[in-house]
Amino acid sequence: MVAQAVDVHISTEIRGAPARLFDEANGEIIISGPAGTGKTRAILEYIHQRCSNEKLRVLFLRKTAESLKASALVTFQEQVLHEFDGKQSVYDGVTYFGGNNIRSAQFTYGATGSRIVIAGIDQSTKVKSTEWDIVFVNEATELTLDDWEMLTGRTDRPSMFVKPPSVVIGDCNPDAPTHWIKQRETLGNLKFWASIHEDNPAMWDRKRKAWTPSGTAYMHRLDTLTGVRYQRLRLGKWVAAEGQIYEGWDAAVHLIDRSAVNPEWPHVWDIDFGFTNPFVWHDWQIDPDGRLYLVDEIYHTGILVEDHATNIMNRTADRRRPSVIVTDHDAEDRATFERKTGYRTLAAKKDVSPGIQAVASRLKVQDDGKPRLYIVRDACPHRERDRSLIERGKPSCTADEFPTYIWDTRQGVKRGEAPMKEDDHGMDGLRYQVMHHEVKRSGIRGIR
Repeated sequence: MVAQAVDVHISTEIRGAPARLFDEANGEIIISGPAGTGKTRAILEYIHQRCSNEKLRVLFLRKTAESLKASALVTFQEQVLHEFDGKQSVYDGVTYFGGNNIRSAQFTYGATGSRIVIAGIDQSTKVKSTEWDIVFVNEATELTLDDWEMLTGRTDRPSMFVKPPSVVIGDCNPDAPTHWIKQRETLGNLKFWASIHEDNPAMWDRKRKAWTPSGTAYMHRLDTLTGVRYQRLRLGKWVAAEGQIYEGWDAAVHLIDRSAVNPEWPHVWDIDFGFTNPFVWHDWQIDPDGRLYLVDEIYHTGILVEDHATNIMNRTADRRRPSVIVTDHDAEDRATFERKTGYRTLAAKKDVSPGIQAVASRLKVQDDGKPRLYIVRDACPHRERDRSLIERGKPSCTADEFPTYIWDTRQGVKRGEAPMKEDDHGMDGLRYQVMHHEVKRSGIRGIR
């Protein structure tokens, strides 16, 4: 086992739950905590130390390879490796190969021969092609139980030599208490370690026993969260959203791979205008049975409608023209969008209660085993997410909104009467689109 002492390659102290890895790294481990505890970087530092001292085969992955490249991989390259220039870190003796049709993207440690392979569950053939000493799953809550068990079956390869046991490590923010991670912990099938903000040296100064300046600012942002996001991202609690509106939402069912969508199916768009609040644009495709598939999304603050319009026209230049564009009722924004795109828009039917019921109906799994609404996992690419929303613990795409879209239960408001008007911009656009298809209309203007 690698010594616990921090060597010259390490630029940060490993504290709390990740530090336990040096003595207890075997089997299945989930390190969970609120936002900002530094758990991802600490795990990466641990893996880097071991790869610098042992010859290991390591797998870094997330649900999709694209999301990994925009998250944990950035942390590894910019905060763990020293002076990494995109190809190598001379100081660490690590080189990077970007991958091709034969070999996966990977880092190689010159001194030990260790390899860290980069992949996603969406590249399962690469994941299953070998055995691993360490598997690190970033944002483990995104995986299904089947995904996780597939990974655990690729460790502890036979060896003629005595070696440390293999380990599958996952990190995550808390989710619902019914998530398979908590159920697996209850059954004793995995170790569940909690991380706290004081584990992060960038947040907490142990000598002064006080928050660092950046820690103070970050905690202030977390303290402004409300509801279930405050419970999960500030306090680190595995709690369900009380009064969740779309109880039928199940990421394991409704999030799908892009390969399931035929690019020839027709397109329809919807828009919820915003600037201070997110501007949300959805591009849906419709299959022959009328199911909706969200294939592209913009979810961003601080950008003018005219600039969004230019971006949308550029990114959809090679797609079929939308048969309808349903938007909210802001006359000025609609006029700007129509002028910049040459497309005509249709004012949304905004009845909230019927719209919610229509969406809930589409989420139900039908007799054929399928719901009538899906979201492609990379519909809102991680590289394009609004970093300001992520830093404030806000949703950064429509799929993020489902678990925390709740009924307004304030005094004087009947349960089930109205949703909370907070972080619901994707939900509004979704409702506009579904209502357009569920309610019969006549004399609707099309697109020029």
